[in-house]
Amino acid sequence: MKNMKRFSIFILALIGLACNTSSKPITENDLWTLNLPQGTTSLEQKQQIYNETKGELILKSTSTFTFTKEGNFKTHIQSFPDGSTRSQEYSYDDAGRVIKISGNSSAQGLIAITTYSYEGSNPLTIYTTVEGGNNFFPKIVKTYNGKTVVKEERYGSSGQLVDLFETKGNIKTHTSYNTSNEVRFKYVYELQNGREVKKTRYDAKGNAVDTSENELDAHGNDIASYRLNNGKRSNPVYEYAYLYQNDTWVIRASKTANDYGSGKTRTITTRSFKGSKNATPTNTQIMAFIKTL
Repeated sequence: MKNMKRFSIFILALIGLACNTSSKPITENDLWTLNLPQGTTSLEQKQQIYNETKGELILKSTSTFTFTKEGNFKTHIQSFPDGSTRSQEYSYDDAGRVIKISGNSSAQGLIAITTYSYEGSNPLTIYTTVEGGNNFFPKIVKTYNGKTVVKEERYGSSGQLVDLFETKGNIKTHTSYNTSNEVRFKYVYELQNGREVKKTRYDAKGNAVDTSENELDAHGNDIASYRLNNGKRSNPVYEYAYLYQNDTWVIRASKTANDYGSGKTRTITTRSFKGSKNATPTNTQIMAFIKTL
């Protein structure tokens, strides 16, 4: 159920905050969010751990996505080495808006059905109901400037405003409220072509308590994150390296190996996609890429 909760939050984030790496307006399109070529019909993504001591890849999970012709999720199946699976299936209305997400688990059967209904156009009000899970945001209100969401309000089960997102140019703010409509915390993001490059957290009194800075590559993908202390970067919190094919990444690997007691390990993600463009990394490419890190 925890995985399903995380996935539900992930989907809500995609609906509200999808972005691309070009100068085009931010659009509600999952292919842009995943940085995949328009016209992609399927994606297979594997999460793996590379054990440097043994020189082997250990599979953690495989996720297979299919997409509608508009570039939004159609199905998602996540499978694990023990044979268990989790899946989501998406349904849309004639306007291409998601109206239902059905979640299933091979162990538990049907675990959640999330339905969406819409009211108005600008602002657009989205009502959600969840059967078999927590309904975190039963009401979401979005205000647009063209295709860009410039304001998003998320309301809790008691009707209170929980989260407010506002975007003005390259600055996005996220303000979180408690049940008394008092500010709990606030994030201010600096964006580069829709991607986050700097984040500052403020406490309830408006004091800056933490600042981090992300470094992007030429494709707009996150390659490193640093905490800032008096404007100076810390050692990297994490670092990634990418291998690209057809203008999108097919291998992402952590640049720093960690020792978890059984030898140094790296986190490896590989992606194979089909559609208007195709790309599939080979095992030879994966191993050769790891050795360059």
